[in-house]
Amino acid sequence: MSGYRAGWAGRRGRALAVAAGMLCVAGIAPVALSGTAHAQGTCTTSGNTTTCTFAFTGAEQTFTVPGGVSSVQVSAIGAAGAPNDTGDGGTPGGMGAQVSGTLSGLSVGQTLYVEVGGTPTNSGGCIGSTRCTGGFNGGGSSHQTGGGGGGASDVRTQPRSTPLTTTDSRLIVAAGGGGGGSFAFCDPGGTPGGNAGEAGGNGTCGTASTGGGPGTQTMGGTGGTPGGNPGHLGTGGSGTDSVIASVGGGGGGGLYGGGNGGTRNGTAAAGGGGGGSSLVPPGGTGPTVTSAGASITISYTRATVTTMLTTSPNPSLFGHPVTLTDTVCPASGSTATPTGTVTFTDDGATLGTAPLSPGGGDHCAQARLTWSNLLPGGHTLTAQYSGDATYAVPAAESATQTVNCTRTVAGSVASVVATGESTCILNATVRGSVTAGAGTALFIGNSTVQGSVASFGSTLVGVCGTTVTGSLAVDGASRFVVIGDPGDDHCAANQIQSSVQLSNNNGGLEAIGNHIGGSLLVTGNTGTGPFPEDNRPEIEGNTIGDSLACWGNTPPPTNDGHPNTVTGARTGQCSTL
Repeated sequence: MSGYRAGWAGRRGRALAVAAGMLCVAGIAPVALSGTAHAQGTCTTSGNTTTCTFAFTGAEQTFTVPGGVSSVQVSAIGAAGAPNDTGDGGTPGGMGAQVSGTLSGLSVGQTLYVEVGGTPTNSGGCIGSTRCTGGFNGGGSSHQTGGGGGGASDVRTQPRSTPLTTTDSRLIVAAGGGGGGSFAFCDPGGTPGGNAGEAGGNGTCGTASTGGGPGTQTMGGTGGTPGGNPGHLGTGGSGTDSVIASVGGGGGGGLYGGGNGGTRNGTAAAGGGGGGSSLVPPGGTGPTVTSAGASITISYTRATVTTMLTTSPNPSLFGHPVTLTDTVCPASGSTATPTGTVTFTDDGATLGTAPLSPGGGDHCAQARLTWSNLLPGGHTLTAQYSGDATYAVPAAESATQTVNCTRTVAGSVASVVATGESTCILNATVRGSVTAGAGTALFIGNSTVQGSVASFGSTLVGVCGTTVTGSLAVDGASRFVVIGDPGDDHCAANQIQSSVQLSNNNGGLEAIGNHIGGSLLVTGNTGTGPFPEDNRPEIEGNTIGDSLACWGNTPPPTNDGHPNTVTGARTGQCSTL
């Protein structure tokens, strides 16, 4: 059967041009896709290799080429022909072919059409339990007591609605086997169908009929004698719809279909159907005959990258910028510079997305993001590369960032007056009040303040996971104010036993999830916070023991879909929050 492979070069040039890199689906523009194929088969991924398996469905299926893929490996198995009308004990049909190879020159977003051949079936034209109706995708029919031919399995660049007589875009074809010919009284076993690429069997007694010829690389198999019909492009030969002329086995589907077996000649058995021919891509293997069921498997491996995330400076100071740099380089075997984007996160909260630009080494690229609003403490920062048309999406890269203050207060202390550029009160018990003045950043985390907290004209203010036995007031901060936000800011909610007042702050603010024993007053605040959703004051999910009042905030506050629980009145801009 090596002639099938050699015959590729002379096949009217139509598939050769396609396989050489001119694959294009009419009317379907290539679109950028992620690393996972859109396939109607069952796809599994191991490492960087994805395998999609297509079983017989009786209908056309599709595979969409994902990003980073220009070639796929395909293994196709054609369907077997059916036995003759003596059922399971009758002479079998021929086996299908198995063909493997690489389909190159594919475009991202291109649709490949997958046709898995079917085994013959029984219909109104069959007698008894005979499966005389040819299988899906080109199996020839016998219509009466001979077995139908098996359908071919193929992958093509145009749908079945485009006739093969107009254009043939098939890239790989595994032929089907021919059907068994009907028995005669002198030959009760009947005549076997031909395996893919082989002629059907001849009748063995009386004036014997001959089997159908195999399909070749340029034409369908000849019909057996007497009365057999030839195969055609993609389709096995079928018997005519009469008792005498339809007992020869149907031809198998293929690149070209096998011929229909010859009819009964007097008392002699009818000939078996011929197997179809296969199409092997350049450099591929097969065809070989197999008893395995019809299927198509498509697999692909995407190029990979190595990534490295660095932060600078580390450690950093509260309120100071930190630059995150992700360097993305090709793994071995590729020299294309990665493109696309990198998304940076802080313990799962997205900080932003930055594009890659060349840098960081040969064929490497880098993405950078600067962030100035990390709260004091440890942070797990991550960088996730998007992948592109060449490279698969890798695992996220991570780095640990430490944020400090210029002054840190811990343990059990008396009242604290925040001084210097920044003051952090961490895991402390303050036996009194905390105050912060102009130009100082204040952070209180996981602490207890046995008094009030007051900030006037500070820069940044954060209070997280803290119990305050008195009141809390923040007025005139120039940058972001966060009083609890278990979400993107990772600032645990607080217990504040008296009232809270947030006034005239200019860099955005959040008060989320807190238990407030008294009232909450929010007035005259402007500006936006660091995250995209921080475009207005966020007052959400708090439990407030007295009233909630909001006045003169630009823009008005929001609860972001998380209503506050308020014992007293809700007034002003917070009347519905």
